[in-house]
Amino acid sequence: MCINKFQHVSKKYIDDIMTIKQYKNSGKPEGLWFTFENVWLKWSNTLNCKIYNFEVDLDKIYNLKVDDYEKLLEFVIKYRIDINSWNVDWEKIEKDYNGIWFSGVSNVYSLPKNVPRDHNGSWIFSIDIDSGCLWNNYSLVYQNLSTRSQKSKWFCNLIVK
Repeated sequence: MCINKFQHVSKKYIDDIMTIKQYKNSGKPEGLWFTFENVWLKWSNTLNCKIYNFEVDLDKIYNLKVDDYEKLLEFVIKYRIDINSWNVDWEKIEKDYNGIWFSGVSNVYSLPKNVPRDHNGSWIFSIDIDSGCLWNNYSLVYQNLSTRSQKSKWFCNLIVK
C-alpha cells in the first residue's frame, strides 16, 4: 500500500466523500479534487475556504504524467471515446481505478503540437497544477472528521479508516 497525504480546499462543507458517477465525454473527471498539502493554499485565494487533509492509497489511483507524450498517448489510446479523439471515457476509467493523479502539469505546454489544444483534447490543458481526482472513497485510508475555525478559514481533517 502506497499512502500519501493530500489536501482539498473548498468553499463547500464536506461531511462525506460519495461516489461520483463518471461520464464518457465530460472533459475533466468529476469528484473530489486534491493535491499535496499547502499547494492550493499558495496557488489560489483560499479566503473563506474549508481545508480538508486526508490520506490516499495510491495503488488504485491512475498516475498520469501528462508531460510525458508516450505515457499520455498510451492512456488516451486505451481510454479514448473514439479513434479520432483525444477525449477519454471517464466511465471506463472509473471501472479500473478509484481516481487519477495528474503530474507534470507545469510542463504540459512542451507536448508536441499534434496533441490537440481544442475541445478534442482540452481536458489535458485544463488541469492547473499537479493534482488528482477521487470519484469514490475506496482509496481513502483514514478518515476522521473534525473542524475548528481560525479567523475566516475552516480546517477539517477528513481521514478514513
